[in-house]
Amino acid sequence: MTLLGRFQVLPLQAQIDIRDPGGSDYPQWETGEERAIATAQCIAVATQGDMDGRVAVEVRLGPSAVPSGATVAFDGEVLLSGEELVVGNYLGGEEHRLPLGPGWHHVTVYTQPSAAPAVEVIVVLHAEPPS
Repeated sequence: MTLLGRFQVLPLQAQIDIRDPGGSDYPQWETGEERAIATAQCIAVATQGDMDGRVAVEVRLGPSAVPSGATVAFDGEVLLSGEELVVGNYLGGEEHRLPLGPGWHHVTVYTQPSAAPAVEVIVVLHAEPPS
């Protein structure tokens, strides 16, 4: 496992996102009860509200031990059109850019605590496609 970044993100509207900075299609919440929603180029993850403070976000590459008490919020793929993946909050203009390369990338997103709302988000980027 390689740690690509550790950030404190202000979750405006109780969400953080993992996305292609060149993408324009943001996913839409259906019920507000989802842990995460996604389009091909963006994953939005439900968190605590911004009035409750920043959310810890950690991005890892490769096999990674899952912290006890973490829940899978998303397991799928994200499409990058360019060299970078952005982690942050689109609404607040907060962007933490990570070099990853274009193409489809298998992503698993874990949140803690297992009961909502999330105060910690762990993003694991896998080298292999999802099974």
